[in-house]
Amino acid sequence: MGGRNRWSRIVNAPAAVRWGMTLLWMGVIFFLSSQPHLPRAPELWLDTLLKKTAHGLEYAILAVLTRWTLRGHGVAHADRWAWGWAVLYALTDEAHQALVPGRHPSGWDVLVDGLGAAIGLWLVKEGPEIPSDGDGSGAYTANS
Repeated sequence: MGGRNRWSRIVNAPAAVRWGMTLLWMGVIFFLSSQPHLPRAPELWLDTLLKKTAHGLEYAILAVLTRWTLRGHGVAHADRWAWGWAVLYALTDEAHQALVPGRHPSGWDVLVDGLGAAIGLWLVKEGPEIPSDGDGSGAYTANS
């Protein structure tokens, strides 16, 4: 099977797969936020850089997965809804961290998460077009 068909099968996955991947990723974020102590880099500036980058990347992935899920349902303005979903989850994640010993909520983290989500969505939208199977099923392409 060629690469084109493989991408098409992934991109046009059933709703259960889309939702499953999105919810699984939300579970990963929740699990990481539940850890009372995360490893630290030896230098404060490096620790901050690594953790903020990880925050942005986590939410970039969440926003892209959410966009993929919503587009599978034909939701208009899926990018906006996906970004909103990611930011809302970032807010609940920070509230959750307030309950975890050794962790504390941070408005800066929500800002970084929202920025990461926006960058992730922009990269997907501006990236290369992903081929569809051409079956008229509303196949997803990065630029549509």
